[in-house]
Amino acid sequence: PCRDESCVADNIISFASITAQILLLYIVVDVTLACSRWIIALRNTRSRVEEENSQGYPGAWVEIEFIARRTQEVSRLVLYPFLTLPLLILAQFSFFDRWHWPVSLLVIYASLLALALATAIILRRCAETARARACEEVRALRVRAIEVNNPERAARMETALREIESECRGAFSPLSQNPVLAAVLLPVSGAGTGLALDSLLKTL
Repeated sequence: PCRDESCVADNIISFASITAQILLLYIVVDVTLACSRWIIALRNTRSRVEEENSQGYPGAWVEIEFIARRTQEVSRLVLYPFLTLPLLILAQFSFFDRWHWPVSLLVIYASLLALALATAIILRRCAETARARACEEVRALRVRAIEVNNPERAARMETALREIESECRGAFSPLSQNPVLAAVLLPVSGAGTGLALDSLLKTL
């Protein structure tokens, strides 16, 4: 679909766009994995859950609060590569010109999608593991407070437990609101619609 200088310009633009997409993905993957390592380190270095803050909430509750706030910001980064990926896919459709789909380009796009998805899943699993352990520790503290006949502390532990279990920010968000799912559906739905239109135009 190109000749002479236009082919050179097309190759330069294609190389630049794919390179920028890979660089953006690298940043997102690096930040996401760093956040996952931070969650693990937080679990390993935090003082035991018996320590409470000024409001009497256990350290496990504070930990989940930190994780929710941090991953709320990081989860948004997962969407960034997929805001540009549908444009790169749509640019290859015959509606614009008779571009072809080289196997190498398909492999790159699929790898970008799989890598970003995998790192986001790792982040969510680390967060959910931290939540499960925090719930176990707070339940143990609640039982201990009941055994020593301290209803006020037991009530605080019950409140903390409910808040931990109901936390839905960042990596704790349900699938219907999870940015990871939105990130996957964005390029998939865009590519699916584009492919359908592309096939229709070729039959006309």
